[in-house]
Amino acid sequence: MVDWRDVFFDTTGIVPVALALLTFALGTALGMVLRRTLVSMTVTLGASVAVKYGWSQAQHHLGHVMTATTHKGAGADVEWPTLPAGASPLGGGTPDFLTASGGRLNIDTCYGAKQAACLESKHVVGWALDYLPIKQMAGMQWLGASAMFALAAVLTVFVFLRGRRQTV
Repeated sequence: MVDWRDVFFDTTGIVPVALALLTFALGTALGMVLRRTLVSMTVTLGASVAVKYGWSQAQHHLGHVMTATTHKGAGADVEWPTLPAGASPLGGGTPDFLTASGGRLNIDTCYGAKQAACLESKHVVGWALDYLPIKQMAGMQWLGASAMFALAAVLTVFVFLRGRRQTV
């Protein structure tokens, strides 16, 4: 299954424009502060990589996380929850154990030869898997892009204010 957050999220819609504008404003601001071309270019490259990494870590916080569950028990012979078409699974696509009280346990909680006894002692009734539906992608892109545009605007204001008071 293709995860749209890995393939399409950063390359479609408004996101590429926002990322480009943010990294341009960041590079301009760093160039004004550092005032050395090669150093500024190197620091801008590192800062751009950091922005891209931070963006990839923050993406799944922009949408409303949904959960698919099963209540037919858990174990090696029981199927994991099925996700809707186009869904992007979170947590590496590995489900958690679902307990009778609605709590969740990591899949590594009951591992080994006595898995059935462990699952019974912890009152595990099924699986739970978090995902983001594809219908949320456009809203998530606009929300993230608006945050990047706001940050780029702050950097642009910084550049203009610093440029006005700086003599050549």
